[in-house]
Amino acid sequence: MTRKNESILDLLVSCPWWVSVLLSGASFVFLKFILPSINFQTAFMNGVFQGLSGFTPFLVFVLLIPAPIFFFNTSRKKRLLDSQTKLINRTVLIHDAKSVDPLQPFDPPSIIKKLRTVPQFLDRQHR
Repeated sequence: MTRKNESILDLLVSCPWWVSVLLSGASFVFLKFILPSINFQTAFMNGVFQGLSGFTPFLVFVLLIPAPIFFFNTSRKKRLLDSQTKLINRTVLIHDAKSVDPLQPFDPPSIIKKLRTVPQFLDRQHR
């Protein structure tokens, strides 16, 4: 269940890294070039948006923060998945070496059944 008050940074961390880069690039172009070139009717608004263009590098930096966080989380999850896959493959090879008869023909459905029982096999080993 999601929180009610999610910030833009929370959303950017859950999105791919390139979304953060695109959003920061678009906000840079908009705040640095497009917004100051618009003439508003009041001098106050013109001054506010001219001053906002000086704030642009800070905003772009803040919007780029989620990109390396996403990259770090993705690489961490990939390493975890690889280590689990190696463990399961090693266990399946040991289990299959004990239960495969070399004189029997190759039977893919039986291997699939064995792969489905791997988590149960792992549970029995760790008890």
